[in-house]
Amino acid sequence: MKITIGRVRLAWVALMIVAIIAHPGNYPGPIGLAGIALVLLPGTLVLSTAKGSARVTEGLGNLMSQTSGWLALIGAVTLVILMGFTFNPFVAFMLTGLCCSVVWSLDVLFGSTVWERRLMEWTAAGLSGFVTLAAVDAVLNWGPVARRLGTPAELAGWGQSRYDVGPQIDYSRRKGNFFGFRSPYEDTRRRPGVRRVIALGDSFTWGSKIASSDSTWPALLEHRLTQPPAGAPTEVVNMGHSGFSTGNEAEMLRRIGWQFDPDLVIVQWLNNDAHVSLPNFRNQAHGPDAVSLVPPPYRIGWIRNSGILVLLERVLTSRFLNVLDIGRSEFAPNAPGWLWEQRMFREMGDSAARNGKPILLVLYPYLFPGRWTMATYPQKEIHDMVAAAARKAGLEVLDLLPAFLSAGKDLKDWWGTAFDSHPGGAAQLLAARAIANYIQEHGLLAPSATRVSACGP
Repeated sequence: MKITIGRVRLAWVALMIVAIIAHPGNYPGPIGLAGIALVLLPGTLVLSTAKGSARVTEGLGNLMSQTSGWLALIGAVTLVILMGFTFNPFVAFMLTGLCCSVVWSLDVLFGSTVWERRLMEWTAAGLSGFVTLAAVDAVLNWGPVARRLGTPAELAGWGQSRYDVGPQIDYSRRKGNFFGFRSPYEDTRRRPGVRRVIALGDSFTWGSKIASSDSTWPALLEHRLTQPPAGAPTEVVNMGHSGFSTGNEAEMLRRIGWQFDPDLVIVQWLNNDAHVSLPNFRNQAHGPDAVSLVPPPYRIGWIRNSGILVLLERVLTSRFLNVLDIGRSEFAPNAPGWLWEQRMFREMGDSAARNGKPILLVLYPYLFPGRWTMATYPQKEIHDMVAAAARKAGLEVLDLLPAFLSAGKDLKDWWGTAFDSHPGGAAQLLAARAIANYIQEHGLLAPSATRVSACGP
C-alpha cells in the first residue's frame, strides 16, 4: 500500500479520536482535552504544513521499503501494545502521539534526527528495557523477597487467603460473621451469666496483618477477662472495620452496637480517625499520606502489581512527606475533622449516659519508627487533646502510649510485618493486657453502684 500525505493525516486524526475514546472515564473533560491537544499539537502542526507532511510521508515510505524498517515498525507496535497492557490503552495512544510529535518536530526543525533510520535502535532499546524491568519486577514479587519488601504479590496474599475469615463479609458463601464482624458472636441476645463487651475501631481492632482472629486484641482481651481468679464468663464482640473513623464507629454503635446490649463499649482511636463521616459508614476523603506516581485511573493494568513502582513510591514518600505528621492537620483548632470528632465523642457520651453503660476510649499510638519517650513522641499533644475532649464528653479514656513506650523498644519492632505499621501479635497482646488491667482496676464491668468512673458513679 502506497503511503500518501492524505492517508498519514487520516491516521493522525484517527489516533486523536481513539485517544479521546480510550480516556478513562466517560468524557475527558476540559483538562483532559487540553492535555490531549498539548501532546498531539506538535504532530498536528507538522502534518498541517506541506514540508512537514512530505517529510513524514517520506520517512514512513523509507521504513516500509525495507525489511529492517518493517521489523522496526512491528517492534514499535509491540511496545505500544505492551504499554497499553501495562497502564491502559489511553496511555499507549498518548505515548505514541507524544513520540511522533517530538521526533517529527525535531526532524522538520533541525533536519538531523532522521527518525526512520534510528527507529530500529529505539524500539530495540525500549523492548530491552521493558523486558529488564519485567524481570526485576518478577524478582521483587518472588515469595521471600516480596515478604520482606511488601511488594504487591505479598499484599495480595494478605488480602485473599491468609486471614482465617474473609476481609469483607461474603453473604453468598457465608464467610465470617453475619454482620461482617471478625468475631464468632452474631446473636444480639445475651447469654445468661455472661458479660458482654463490644469493641469498635479501625484496622488496628479488626486485625490487619493478624492472620488468626484469636490473636486480635478483642479476642485476647476476652481471654484475659475470663481468666480466674478475677475473671468471669465474658464475650468481646470485635466490631472493628478497616478504614473506619470515629464518626463511623459512632454510627456503628448507634445502629448496631447498642442492640447487643453490652455491659461495656470500647472504642479504639488512632490519629487518622478525625474525619467528617457520611451516612452508611463512609467518611470524607483526606489528604494523601503517600506519594502516588501513577493516578488510579491509569493504575489498572500490569502496573498495579509492580514492585518497582511500590518501592519507588515508598522512597519518595519518605523523602518528601514527613510520616511524623500523619493526621496532624486534622487536629487544628477549627479543622472540620477535629470538630466532628468532638461531636461524635459527645454523641457517644450521651448514649452511654442514656443506656447506663460506660464507654472506654482507647488511644492507640501510631507506631512511628524510632525510640521515643513521653517527652519526644511526635504526637503526644494530640493524644492529650483527644483524651481531654473525650473525658469532657463523659467517656473513660485509656492511652496506650505509656505502655508501648515503657517497653523501651523501637516502635517499629511492634509492627506486624517489616513493611506495614499495623500492630503485630506482640502489640495486640500488650494492648489487651493494658485494657484488661484498666477495666479491672476501674471496675468497668462491675455493678454500676461500685463502678469507679471519671464521670461519676
